[in-house]
Amino acid sequence: MLKSKFIIALIISVWLPAAAGWAADAKSEKAATELLDAPLAVLPESRYEFEPVADGTRVVHDFVIKNKGKAVLKIEKVRTG
Repeated sequence: MLKSKFIIALIISVWLPAAAGWAADAKSEKAATELLDAPLAVLPESRYEFEPVADGTRVVHDFVIKNKGKAVLKIEKVRTG
């Protein structure tokens, strides 16, 4: 009886971590698939330094944003740094 309990405990201790690893692999595969279908914003230039200007002068710079992903890229909020 004690021997069979030991064998059962041994099987469970080996099988349980393997099952957890299989579950983690499935989650990471799903995350990788979702990542491939996600939008991907690419900014060739993420920072721009303006030359000194007089106070109150309007300065403008266009940042080009390209979507290299497969899903629609939605830009919902823009703020200055």
